[in-house]
Parts: sequence; structure tokens; C-alpha cells
Amino acid sequence: MGFSDYRKGRAGVDLEALTTLTADDILTLSGGITVNASGENVDFRVESQTNTHALFVDSSTSRVGINSSNPGADLEIKAEHPKLLFQTSDASGDSQILFKSLDGTQLVNIRCDATSNALNHLGISAGTGEDHLVVHSSGNVGIGTISPGTLLTIEGAVTLKEQAAADADVAAYGQLWVKTATPNELYFTNDAGNDVQLTSGSAMMGIPADDITVGDSAVSVATSSGNVTVDSNAGSVLVDGHTGVQVISSSSGEVDITSAANIDINATTGIAVDATTVSIDGTDDSNLTVTGSAKDLDIAVAGGGTQELRLASAGTGASALHLNASAGSVDIDSADAITVDAADEIVITTGSADGHISLVSAHTAGVAFHIDANANAASEVQIDAGILDIDVTAAATIDAVGIALGAGSGELDLTTTGALDVNAAGITIDGTTLSIDGTDDSNLTVTGSAKDLDIAVAGGGTQELRLASAGTGSAAIHLNASAGGIDIDSADMIDIDAADEITIDTTSADGHIAITSAHTAGDSILISANANAGSILDIDAGIMDIDVQAAATIDAVGIALGAGSGELDLTTTGTLDVNANALDMDLTDSSTITITSSEAAEDLTIEQVGANDSSIIIQAAGTGSDAIKLNASAGSIDIDSADNITVDAADEITLTTGSADGHITLFSAHTAGVAFHIDADADAGSIVDIDAGILDIDVTAGITIDGTTLSIDGTDDSNLTVTASGKDLDIAVAGGGTQELRLASAGTGAAAIHLNASAGGIDIDSADMIDIDAADEITITTTSADGHISLVSAHTAGVAFHIDADANAGSIVDIDAGILDIDVTGAATIDAASLDITSDAVTFTSANAADPLLVIKNTTNDAAGARLRLEKDRGANNGSDGDDCGIIEFYATDDTSVQTEFARITGEVATASNSAEGGKLTISVASHDGEIQPGLIITDGSAEDEVDVTLGNGDGSLTTIVGDLKLAHDNANIQFGADGDVFISHAHNTGLTVSLGSNTTAKPIFHLKNTGDLASGPGLRFVADNGAGEGDDDVIGFIDFKGDDSVDAETVYAKMSAIASDVTDGDEGGKLKFEVFAGGIAGTAASTEVLSLGGEDQANGTNCEVVVNEGAAAFVDFRVESDSNTHMLFVDAGNNQVGINVSDPDAALEVLQGSGNQLKLSFDGTDNTTFSVDTNGYMTVTPSGGFAGVAGQLGHRRYLKSTMANGNTLGAAESGTLVLQSTASDTPSDVVLNLPATAAGLMYSFQFIGTPSHGFQISPVAADKIMGSVVNAAGGITTAATGGGGADNKDLILGAGNNSTIGNRVTLVADGSVGWHILDGYGDWTFES
Repeated sequence: MGFSDYRKGRAGVDLEALTTLTADDILTLSGGITVNASGENVDFRVESQTNTHALFVDSSTSRVGINSSNPGADLEIKAEHPKLLFQTSDASGDSQILFKSLDGTQLVNIRCDATSNALNHLGISAGTGEDHLVVHSSGNVGIGTISPGTLLTIEGAVTLKEQAAADADVAAYGQLWVKTATPNELYFTNDAGNDVQLTSGSAMMGIPADDITVGDSAVSVATSSGNVTVDSNAGSVLVDGHTGVQVISSSSGEVDITSAANIDINATTGIAVDATTVSIDGTDDSNLTVTGSAKDLDIAVAGGGTQELRLASAGTGASALHLNASAGSVDIDSADAITVDAADEIVITTGSADGHISLVSAHTAGVAFHIDANANAASEVQIDAGILDIDVTAAATIDAVGIALGAGSGELDLTTTGALDVNAAGITIDGTTLSIDGTDDSNLTVTGSAKDLDIAVAGGGTQELRLASAGTGSAAIHLNASAGGIDIDSADMIDIDAADEITIDTTSADGHIAITSAHTAGDSILISANANAGSILDIDAGIMDIDVQAAATIDAVGIALGAGSGELDLTTTGTLDVNANALDMDLTDSSTITITSSEAAEDLTIEQVGANDSSIIIQAAGTGSDAIKLNASAGSIDIDSADNITVDAADEITLTTGSADGHITLFSAHTAGVAFHIDADADAGSIVDIDAGILDIDVTAGITIDGTTLSIDGTDDSNLTVTASGKDLDIAVAGGGTQELRLASAGTGAAAIHLNASAGGIDIDSADMIDIDAADEITITTTSADGHISLVSAHTAGVAFHIDADANAGSIVDIDAGILDIDVTGAATIDAASLDITSDAVTFTSANAADPLLVIKNTTNDAAGARLRLEKDRGANNGSDGDDCGIIEFYATDDTSVQTEFARITGEVATASNSAEGGKLTISVASHDGEIQPGLIITDGSAEDEVDVTLGNGDGSLTTIVGDLKLAHDNANIQFGADGDVFISHAHNTGLTVSLGSNTTAKPIFHLKNTGDLASGPGLRFVADNGAGEGDDDVIGFIDFKGDDSVDAETVYAKMSAIASDVTDGDEGGKLKFEVFAGGIAGTAASTEVLSLGGEDQANGTNCEVVVNEGAAAFVDFRVESDSNTHMLFVDAGNNQVGINVSDPDAALEVLQGSGNQLKLSFDGTDNTTFSVDTNGYMTVTPSGGFAGVAGQLGHRRYLKSTMANGNTLGAAESGTLVLQSTASDTPSDVVLNLPATAAGLMYSFQFIGTPSHGFQISPVAADKIMGSVVNAAGGITTAATGGGGADNKDLILGAGNNSTIGNRVTLVADGSVGWHILDGYGDWTFES
């Protein structure tokens, strides 16, 4: 079956291929899915995204491969890390792999036990017995036990094959191996390649009497339960680790290190004791001591958390916790605060006469030392000392509610070389305030030379420092600097208030009083004599000298300056500034204010200062013509103003020069706006009269004359002429209003207004439209033969030229020309109620690409559009059928430059009968030979409102429809063939039916055929498009296979459906589903899904997959046939079991193969492991690399034998057996247990459970030895002859000394050549001599 990709609702099915597959019995869907039911040499292959043989059944070899194209076993799984997954369907089941012989006998069972004894393990067993090897869910591996308690638990002996040397070392892994020797030796090799010999001859490797040394690695002594005891009966126990020593109890047990003497632990780097808690218990005085010179003992808590190092004592003595540095110091360092809390006193004492207690802080800011005696409890800080010496480099501050300084009957002496600063809420000496009481004159004195006494009020508030006196003398408060000055500084004002006079006197002849202010603005020195009280400011001085750097101002209601009979002289090198509400100078005679200058620039300035609305007014009540006269007898008069100069006169203003060459100049520095304004009161009809010989007006820009009207009157011909060459005359109306520049003439001649450019052109420019109105004709004429009239518009949008001939009046635009040439770069539009062009031919020509373009446009705001009418008018004659209404012909140049008709549209009269008119429209093209043939004919139908359409011409014509073809009639038919024997009919809301009017077998056949030389063939596409996007799991399309049943009822026997499993854009997924009618038992037939392909849904985590029996029907099996096997791969749906080469599997996976490998796991073409089971049920695992590993731990199950009778011999099949020997005798030779001949890997363990002091013997065959040593009950070593090498045919005897006890044990491992090695032994064992 072919399957194309699903995307946007498309699926493809190769129906012809499906028919072929079904016909050859390659794939049969009936009561399940059968592949290759005919048993032909037909392989079965399933591809994945990256592998062409994800599942492969090789029919020729009857082998199954997963990811393998050439399986080398009945089932081969090939991957980088091949995996098999077995999952039970409920909690009570387990998963198994069974290996059986040809007759069905179970030989080996690999199972995952999830229920038995709640062990949850993977086990391997032979036959149907218990598991010999288990891998527990905890990760523990057991050999001989199903309950391993450690990572590897072995019940029974372990046999190791000897070898010359250890294998190559692997990082993080060690090796336990047997070295080839006589006898062989047990070694351990670490990951650095260092060999450690564990046995020598028949004993453990000798241990020196003084210590135990194991390489450079850490030594770990660990126990999972109970205690680990290291006991030295004669001396010290020395544990010396190069990188570390660990003593660990992995459970809640205790690690107890006990010694009758000292316990000495030496480490070159450190000793680490890791535990939840560490306890050192002693019943007597104990020490944790470092004896080495200059060596430290660190007790520390490592890590960056909030953990603490605590030294705690439950003792009740005065020194329950005692830090004693007998010959040195005690140093306590902290990266943060040190807190000492005590329920009682904290005492720091020195025992030496010259010892002292030093508290030193490196703190640079804030509180360095804080002594808090619980101020709320009225507690005290008491310092008892012979001398209390407090040195402070800055200021010393004592803050307290109250401070009592007492010296008994002695003297309290507060002495400081700096400042003594006592700060408190209040300082009380005999009161709530500070009082110095004395019955005599008292002093607060600083006696040091050049030392100051500061009496100050500190703080930034409104507090005051007050010096008050109740004395009544003239010096009640006396500030006396007997040898210096008195300096009163204030950051703000100094206010001196007195109820009487304030007198400042100097007693020295050269002394003076200086009042100086650094004020830079405002009132610097203010003398206020209470102006409201009529007081007087009286200054008595020989000379009063007032020096002012700027201006001197005297403000007063009235100022009287008098000099008696003398002269009042006001002299200043600067400016004399007299400020007053008014300055009144009364003079009774002619007076003069004169400035006598001795040099240039000695001016007299009368000035009003201040940026206020004030004026300088020169006013005269005189009535003469020169009532106010400004006279510059020898110079000029200069009037400067920062603003306007206004000269108002009740009569004339006359500016006159008295010199013949004198002139009047009016000059303005104005750069914009009106520089000179002559206003003659326009409203009063006044006149500006300029009398001059010559009026010369020079203007660098333009001359503007503004007036209501401007009249130039002349009684003769007049000219307004510019005579300079290259100079223009502008007559303009300036301003942005609606004013106009008008040239008007009352003349009646043909040239009443005449614009004449006798030698040049006339240029009329307008920023807006130019409007020429005439009561009669407007004629524009050129008099030159080569002159032309050019109307050019720079308009870029809208109407550039508008010729309006008054359409409402029926006027005509008449253009007479030899040739009318209209060039339009865009579109040419003619708007008219009707446009008649009378001509045999009208040609529109353009040399531009895609031109000319003829547009017929309707611009009205309604639904009607433009029309193009081709009309046939016979006049008074009647029309006839077949008359052409109009023809549109399409011509082009052929390859011989001949204009040829290639296409034509013809409108015809099909029926000219009145009230039954019918039309015909034919679209024709040139057909191969240049003849015009119809391709589309639309004509009236046989009934009213019917229209017939004919497509194509000739049997070989091809009709192509790009897009949709809609048959709007609910019961429309498409007929095929001349007789219409095959047709497709449409049934309303149902679909299409392809019918054949024939009884021919296997007809009709629906063929899709591609005849091109292409790599792909035809397809059948189903499309579901609802216009808004499909939904997940929507059915895109389906194919039903229907037939009549026994009662002639139409039944769907099979169905193929295409489904959109995921419609997410970019993540689309499709699914192809196959269903058949089946039920498994009579009367239950129903549609059953037997196969589905795809189904990816990214959002829900569903992958693209091939699913058989997705409906989980018990009767839908899956079967793949090979060349010679009908059940090469078989899935039993009813029993949930899989078989390879077996038709009735009785396990989750059963592989049946009489010989060779049953299972092969491959990494690549050469690296693999095969599994096979022989007729005895033995399983062989054969790795290509010679090594088989188990991830985690490896174990095996051992056999358990209750006891053996005298003379019994163990068999090779019993290897791994643990013999619990109860049969014994006080004469051990009465009970002899025989070993088989040595064979590599055989292992047996013996444990005595009989009567103590009895025993038995273990006897090898004549050529075998028992080698090694055992540990006796006294703790010594009993070694075989020849240094542990043993001797042939010598027994191992238990109880020869009648000291055997229950639990005596030995494990023997065979080497396959020399004999047996003791792997483990303990008890009253001896070797036969």
C-alpha cells in the first residue's frame, strides 16, 4: 500500500497497489493480520524514521531482526545499546523469557519477579526451580540467594581462574584475581595498577607485627550493623592515614574505639570525623592532646551555613568548662561578634602581678566598646582600681541620667590635656541646674598660657547661652580683657538691648570705633533712631568724612543742608545721588547750575534711576517762544533714548538749519518693520507736503506707498520708466490680504490696455490662477510662421487644463488643425454625455510596453458600471438569426512579420424571434493551421433561463480548469463516452457515485495512470477543508469496501480511513487506519481496527507509530510468515504473548529454535552477544568480546544441601551448593565427603551444624590437592603442607581436636588443574598429614 504524507488535510492511497498485495496474499486482514499467508519467499520489513529495517523478518532464514537487515539469530536486536522491554499488564504478573528444548521442556527461565515475596528482582534459573542469579530492584545482586543484602551477596564458594597478571587497570575500578603460581595466589589490583598480594601459599599474606600498611589509599573499616572493635591488649592502637582515615558506621550502630592505654591517630593532612553527632565518652579525666612541638589542634565546623561549634559541659564545678593554656596564651578570634552569656558572674582575672587585661578594638567608626549593665534594672558598672586612667585621643563623653563623681573626704580632680566633654540629660551640682556658689569673688579660670575657656551651648536647636547678673552696679556684667581684645562672633545677628543708654567708648587717644560690615547687598549698617518718636541722630565730630564707593543716598521727609553764611560744598569723586520723595529747589533770581570742567568727559548728568515708570520732567510756565531752551553754543545736542522719542506740540514743530550747507537727517538703525513713520492724521484729510528742488528717494530694496488710493495725474502721455540697463520696475500690491493690483483703462480702442514688449517676451507669473475675462472674443495669435502657442502646466494632480465651453448652452469646442496630436503620459479621459467618433477606423498607438491602454470608467456613486457596446443596426430592416452583433479581433505579428488574427470574440443572434430572442457568444482561436476555430460557445438553452456551454473543439481537445469546478445542481451527472455508459452522479448531501451500465466482471475499474518518465506515479487525494482549520483526530477521508451479505444487506466489510492526528501548524501529524468486520466468535461481528499507521501528536506526546490491533481486540492476532514458517513472528492477542517461530507461545516472549543461537544482541556487525539453550536446558551466553557484564551487581543462586552421608560424592552439576552438614562423628574419619575431580569454576561450601566437638573429613580425588589456610578458633592460621601448597589426596579434617563448634565453615574452589583452593575457612580444621 502506498501512503503519502499528510499535510493540510491530504492523504494518498495507491488502490491498484493494494489490490495487488491482497491478490498475492502478502497481507491479509481477516480476524487479525497475516503477512505472507501463502508461505512464499516474501520478507516483512518495517521502516522507522532513521532505519530501513526497524523490524525485519527474513523469510529465507526464518530469522527476525530489529534494526538489523541480516539477523544472525532467530531474533537479533541491533542498536548502540540494544534493549528489551517486558511490562506486565497488571500488578500480579511477572515478565519471563523462556528457553525450551524442541519437545517443549523448559530449560532456562529469565524472569522479572514483581510479586513473589515482594522481592522485585530479575532472576535467571535453570528448569522450573528457584532463581540462581538475581538482580534486585535495590541494585543488589545475589548469587545463590534471592534476598541479597549488599551490592553483591554470594551464598557459596567463588571460583576464580588463575592468570599471569591483572588486566589493564581502569580508572575508579579495582580487580580481585588469582595469579598463576604453585599454589596460585590471590591478588587485588587498584585502578593505578598497583598489585596487592592477599595470600601466600596456604595462608593470608603475612602481616608485620608492628603495623598494617595498605598502599597510599584510604583505609575504611565499616560495618552495616553491630560494632567495629579495634582492641590493643598490649599497647597503643596506631591508625596512620596518608590521605585520610575513615571509621564509619553506616547504620545507627556505634563506632567504639577502646584501648587500655592511649589511642594515637596520626595523619599528615588531617583527621576528619564525619557523623551526625560525634561523642567522646570517658569515665575518667580525658585529654584531646597534640604532643608534637609547634603543632596545632584545630576543632572546627567547616562549611558556610549557620552551623555552630559548641563546647558544652554538664559539670557543676566552678570550672565546668575550662580553657587552660598552661605555658602560652589563649587567643579567641572571630570574623563576627563574640558573645559570652552567663547565668551568673563573668570574671576575667590575671594571676600574675604584672599581668593586665587589655580590651582592644580595631573599630574605626561607631561603638567600639559597649558595656551594658541593664540600665532598666538599676544595675551598676563598678570599676575598682588603684588608679583609673582613661586616655582618649578625641573627646570623652559620658552619657547618663545622673553622674555621681565622689572622692570621699578627698579631692575630686578632673584633669585633661584636651577637652573634658561631659554630656548628659542634665548635670546636677547641688540642684537641677549647674550652680557655682561662692561667698567670695570666684573665678572660672584657665591658667594655661594661650589656652582658651569655652562656655558653649552645643546643639542645633533654639537654646541660648545666657550670662545673667542680679547686680545693680554700672558693671553688673563685666567683660574685661585686661591685656587683649574682646571678639564677639555670631553666625547670625547680634542683638544688644538696653533699658537705658548704650555707650561705646575708647579710653585711648588713638583708639577709634570701627563698625564694619561684610554685607554685599541690602542694608549693611542700619542706624534707627525711632523715626516715629521724633528722635534725633546726633553726630558730633570735628570732621565727618563719609566715603562711599558707589552712590550715597539720603532718604528723608525733608533734608535741610545749611552752611550758615558760608558755602555748602558737596564733593565726590564719584556720583552724588540725592534720593528723596521730592527735591525742591526754590530760587528767587536767575540761577545757573554749572559744571566747570577742566578736561574732557567731565559731564553733568541729570538721571532718574530705577526700572520703574518714572520720568525726568523739565517744565516751564514761561510764555515765550523759548520757554524751554536747549542751547549748545559751541557743540551739538544729542538726544538718546532706549525706547521712543515723542515730541508733542499744540502748534507747529519746526526743524530748521541756520546754515546754507546744513541739512536735516532722520536716521534709523531699524532692521525690520517701520523705520520712519509720518502720520499726518489720515482721518482729517491732512496733507504731507514735500517742497523740494529735487526729491531723491534711494531705497536698497523696494518703495511701498500705502494709501486708500494712489493717483498719478497727468494731462499728457506719461511714462513710469526705469532707464537703467538691466534694472526692473515692479508695480506690486504687497500684503497677504485680498487686495488686487489693477490696470484699468477708460479707452475705447482695440488696445485700451496694451502690454507691449517690443524686443522681448511677456511673462505673466501667478502663485494662484490667472483669470482672463472678456465681454467678447479672446484671441491668442502668433504672427511668426514658426511661432506656436504653448500652454504648459506644472500641475501634478487634479485638472491641469480646463476648457469650459459652457456645456449647458450647447456650445462647441472647435479645434481646426492639420494634425491633432495629443500626448498623454498617463491616462486620457473624455467625459461626455455621449461621444461620437465617425470614422472607418480609429487607431490608438503607443510605443511603450503594455500600452496603449483603453479605459472606460464610470465614476458615479452607485452600483452601475461602465459599458462597452458593440451594436449591429440594420436600420429599418429586420434582423435575422446568425447576425453578428459585434466582433473583437486579436491580431499580432507572426514569424514572417505578417499581421495575423490569433483570437476572436464574436457576439451573434442565435434566435431573432421577438420575445424569444436568444444569443450566442463564441470565443475562438487560431488552431494550428491559422484558421479560427471556436473553443468556448455559450448559447441559449432549450428552455427559458437555461444556457448551454460547449468547451473545446475536436476529439483531441483538452480542457483545463485551474481552481474549482462546481456543479450547482443537486442531482448533477457527468457522462463519459459517446453513449454515456459511464457516468458520475451526485446525490444530495451524500457524495458521488461512479456507475457502469454493464454486467462485466470486476468492473468498473478506476485507473489513475501516469505515463511520464518520472520517479513518482499518480495519486488519489482526499481533502478535508472546513475553511477554519481542522481539529485533532478529524477524519480527512475514507474508503469503504461494501458488498451484500447473505440477506442482501449492503455491508461494509473493510475500511481505510485517513485521520488528522495533530493539526498544529508546523507539527502536523497524520494517521492511516484499517478496519475489517470481525468478532472472533459467532454473532459478534463489528468494525474492528486491525492496523494503524502514523498518529503523531506532539502536544500529547504521541509518536508516529505502526500499531496492530489498536482496539485491543482479543481475536486480532499478528502473524508474519517466512519462507518455511507460518509463524515466524506471532503475537497472540488473546493471551498477550509473543512467539518467534512458535504458534502457541506460553510466555510473554517465546523463541523456538531447535539448534543454534536463539537470541542475539548486536552493537554493530562484529560486536554482539548470543544466547542459546541446549537439549539439557543449559543456557550459553557467548559475547563476541569474550566478556559478559551486568550493569550494577552480578550474582547467582546457589543450591542448598541439608547434609551428606558418609561416602557421598558431590557432582559437577551441584557446583555452588552450600552443604549444611549435620552428619558427623567424634571420629571425623567415620564421615568422609568426597569431592569430584577438579574442574575450573566448581565451588562448594560446607558449614557445620552438627554436634559440637564432632567432625567430618572432605576428601579430594587421588591427584588433587586442597591448598590454602584457615583461621582457627584461637585466631591463628592453620596452613596446608608445603607452605599452603598442599599435597595430593590429603583430606581436610574438621574436629580432629574435638574443638569444632556450630558455624565452622570452609569454601573450596577448583582451579581445573592442581586441585582445590580454600577461599574462606574458619574453625577446628586441620590438614591430613
